[in-house]
Amino acid sequence: MKKSYIMLCALIFVSMDAKMSPIKITKAFHHKGTMSDKLVFYFSKRPICNYMPSAQATGTHGQEVPVNANGQIELEFFMPITQAEKQAQKFFSQLNATDNDLYRVAFEQDYAKGGLTCRVLFRPEEIGFHQESFEAINGQQALAFSFLKRNAMKTINDRMKPLRRSAQVKKKSTLQLIAAMGDVIQVL
Repeated sequence: MKKSYIMLCALIFVSMDAKMSPIKITKAFHHKGTMSDKLVFYFSKRPICNYMPSAQATGTHGQEVPVNANGQIELEFFMPITQAEKQAQKFFSQLNATDNDLYRVAFEQDYAKGGLTCRVLFRPEEIGFHQESFEAINGQQALAFSFLKRNAMKTINDRMKPLRRSAQVKKKSTLQLIAAMGDVIQVL
């Protein structure tokens, strides 16, 4: 009985230790594109990324958006028990120093809270923001921040309108042709 109790305590301790071991950001990449830019972070295990609402959040209809004096949206995320490995730390240093007109991302190790803080700033009239967690093809856990360039997306959408109209006309005329063929077949 005593031996099984000791084994149970050891199992609980190992289990708790496994849960408390740090989540490490192993790699990070900045993909720049015409329509969007994407920051992708790869983790040693499933990431925890909590949005931290701002006290200065303003908005209507229950949608509180933290807007600063310059009209930029400010989002803050906290990743508890998360640490950056050397390659990711170097990436964060470069990212924190980057001066981008459309958006800015800054990471900071928060030793008091025991995790990593990430601040995201962007101009909502020029950029759309999307955050997602996913499992990469190799099974590694990942987190991505996407910055969608509104002007590029509008331009592409405007260029696609004639193609969509043409496809709709062709679809409609094909359906009319099929209906007419049905009428001919019924007459025969």
